Parts: sequence; C-alpha cells; structure tokens
Amino acid sequence: MQITDQEIKDNHEIYLHFLRFFNEYSNKEFKWDKDGFIYDYSDTRLTKLREDYRLECVAGKHNNEILRLLNIMRWANEMLRHKKRGDFHESSINALNILKFSREKRVTVNCAMHSIVLTEALLSLGYPARSISCLPMDIEVSDSHAICVAYSKSLSKWIALDPSFSIYVTDLNNNILDLNEIRNEIIQGKDITINQYKRINTSDFDTNWYKSYLTKNLFRFACNQKTNFNHLSSNEHIVYFLHPYNYLPNNNTEAVKKMNDITFKYR
Repeated sequence: MQITDQEIKDNHEIYLHFLRFFNEYSNKEFKWDKDGFIYDYSDTRLTKLREDYRLECVAGKHNNEILRLLNIMRWANEMLRHKKRGDFHESSINALNILKFSREKRVTVNCAMHSIVLTEALLSLGYPARSISCLPMDIEVSDSHAICVAYSKSLSKWIALDPSFSIYVTDLNNNILDLNEIRNEIIQGKDITINQYKRINTSDFDTNWYKSYLTKNLFRFACNQKTNFNHLSSNEHIVYFLHPYNYLPNNNTEAVKKMNDITFKYR
C-alpha cells in the first residue's frame, strides 16, 4: 500500500531523524559523482530521438548550458504530462517507447520513466547524465523516487533535475544542487528552494510535501554503472548501491544481497 502525501508530510520529523542518524556513507572512498560510471552516446536511436523531437531547438540555440539543461527537463515534463495515469509495461524501456506510449494512450508515467526520458534526451545532446533511484530507509520499498543527474561543465559539477515536476533545487546562495548537496542541506537544517522551471499550473504544488518527500527518499541510492539508450532493458547491467554507514548488517552477505535485490516501486 502506497503512503499518502499527507502521511509523508506528517512523518517529516521521523524521516529527518533517521537521515541525520545515518548521515555518513558506508564507502567514503567511493566517489559517487565519477568513479566507474560509463556513458555511451553511440546508439543511432539517440540520434533519432534528438532529431524526431528537435531537441537542439528545444534546448535553445545559445551557449547558456544551464538553460539548455533546464529546457530539456521542462520538455520531458511537458511531453509526459497527462491527467490519467498509465503503467508502462514494454520490454524495451527507452525514451522513444515511453514517449510513444504516453502520446498514444494519453497517460502519464511514473517518475522512473520520466527520468529515463530526460537522461536519454540529454545523452542525445552529448551531456553526461544518469538516472538515480532515490530510496527510503525501508527494506521493502513501497514508494521511492527517481531523478536525473546531469554534469554541467560550466559549473564543474553534477546537478539534480527532477523531470516529474520540472524541479531543480538551490541553496540560499542560489547555487543549483546535486543530490548529495540536497541531502546534506536537509541534514544540516538549511533552507533549500524548490524551483519549478516554467511549469504550467504550479499554484497547487505543495513544496512542503516535496521537501518531506526528498527527506524520505534521499536516504540511500541506486544507479546503473552504464548509461546508454535502452540501458534498463539489458539483463547484464551492473547496479551500484550507496548505503549509509551501519545501515547494512555487518558480515552477513545473504542479508546484504536480499536488501540489494529489491524491486523499486515508483510514483
């Protein structure tokens, strides 16, 4: 049973307590932003995605890299925005199939599908990007989130882009944050700003709920080692997990395997 939005808001202090208690990662030497990740831009279907949806025009023919990234995020949000919800069940999970499914059925899809569309769209434009599963503390995951992270050369850092809501997050100095920075700002009790980039009808969006949702789901993370077109359809992909220190049972490989061998359930 999926937790309600009101329950997420009501449980904010509990999520915050455990996020602070498990604030450090188990592998401090692993650089989540660069170690071991692979990006493949060579698939001709990425070219088809870029050309069919005129993504160069969508990004904008200018040199402002951040605006280009935000414009593609907004496009991914708008292309998949419908009032009715539908479950995507195709065996080939990629941007072209997801966009076709959403258009033909007139339905929206979950956050993981949004993240894949944005990730592959950014790959088609030559930007390093990957989809990150943001997971709560729960062993049996009934509600998690997926966000895209993209590398900004102009900022020399990764930034978090949430195409489900066309959101990016900034700190008090208006710096765009990556997932780890958002997590740390929340742990330290600092104010973060939830920015909805040119999204239509934002008046009913509850930013307090979204902050609580992040507090719940930025507990641990999972990410494919390789990002390419149709990357989730491969049976041989490697998944990295990033767990907080002392979250996993010590010296119990079967328990660790069970905790990593999970089926993510997305909104």
